[in-house]
Amino acid sequence: MRLLAIAALLVFMMAIHGFTGAPGVLMPSAILSFGLLIFMGYLAGCYCAKVGLPHITGYLFAGILCGPYVLGFVNQEVVLRLELVDNIALAFIAFTAGGELKLAKLRSQARGILSIAVFQSLAAFIIVAVGTFLLLSLIDPLGLPISLRVAASVLFGIIAQANSPATAVAVIVESRAKGRMSDVVIGVTVLKDVMVMLFFSVALALAFSFSRTGAEGAPSVGMAFVGIAGSLVAGAVAGGAIAIFLPWVRRELVIFMVTVSFLIVYLSELAGLHFILVCITAGFVVENFSSVGHRLVEAIERTSMAVYIVFFALAGAAINMSALEQMWILALLLVVLRAAGTAAGTYGGARLAGESALVRRHGWSGFLGQAGISLGMAGIVARAFPEWGPTFRTAVISAIAINQIIGPIALKILLGHAGETAESHIIKGLRASLRLRRG
Repeated sequence: MRLLAIAALLVFMMAIHGFTGAPGVLMPSAILSFGLLIFMGYLAGCYCAKVGLPHITGYLFAGILCGPYVLGFVNQEVVLRLELVDNIALAFIAFTAGGELKLAKLRSQARGILSIAVFQSLAAFIIVAVGTFLLLSLIDPLGLPISLRVAASVLFGIIAQANSPATAVAVIVESRAKGRMSDVVIGVTVLKDVMVMLFFSVALALAFSFSRTGAEGAPSVGMAFVGIAGSLVAGAVAGGAIAIFLPWVRRELVIFMVTVSFLIVYLSELAGLHFILVCITAGFVVENFSSVGHRLVEAIERTSMAVYIVFFALAGAAINMSALEQMWILALLLVVLRAAGTAAGTYGGARLAGESALVRRHGWSGFLGQAGISLGMAGIVARAFPEWGPTFRTAVISAIAINQIIGPIALKILLGHAGETAESHIIKGLRASLRLRRG
């Protein structure tokens, strides 16, 4: 039935798409396209859930199908116009990520999270940087001298470290997973995103030192520290303000959080701060240093389906399929090297921290998702180095497209294997009940 609904919706969208393109017809095409995209994402998500895939996989595929590179129902201009909506949805997800970082758990898990994050970052950086340098030396698609091949390889390695908190949170919330594996995935993902911001600034400064053609005004390492520190302080202030006002907010809690998210996104852009880090910090502060943290997380989780459809459907629409077609060999190499580095780093870090065999051997599959900050860094490189930056960005975006498709599926399989999803808990309960009856 859902397949029939999807087919009917596609036919309807084709008709509407042709109608809005007619001369003399005035219609808010961005709003119409957005509405149809969300409805399509909802149907595709329901169908994916039926066959055992994460909902967000359906949202992503709906975005890819309706996006500018396949059927073209949602063009590039619409995607750009909806950037603010996309950022507000991401702010909601970042609040949830911060709320999931509970101090009581972090104290007992700090060694494992820190060890895995550091080893993952080092292993992914070394393997990807060395691998891409060797490839660039062999085929040299960017046409770079050796100094800039080193710089580009270092930047590839840095970006490979980044994960996607949005993907991790979405899959964990959707599957209602609770347990050691879920906590490790969230903790490591958030910590690595903070680390990679610093590493990227160092790598970018290195690339500028090797290049005479980069744009002026390269961001310094000191400015990167200021930006991250400012984001943490702003997040703490925002979290304190939310904790003060939240007890006075009743039925309008969702509207209140939408307003707060909009203000944080807007003000962060003006001040040059990282709004994702601001929201993560705010969610952490409200959850751990106030008595209303549960209300914040519950309110956001009540809207989680709408938020995830918006974010991941737009993310799918933004995936450049033409770029993937052009750079698929390099993109596939980046994906394989990144997965190998993540697996090696997870095993080494988990072994050092005394984690379970499950985390050591299979935990790496929870860190394949990649979006958000990686796309931002690729864009910075493209603007900073106009000669080879756009080709670099195309390769990174192509690799992100693959990772973002396989990442949610791999994470859900991992959580199910760890027995942490709601379905796993139900199955365990049924088995325990049967054993009691037999006994």
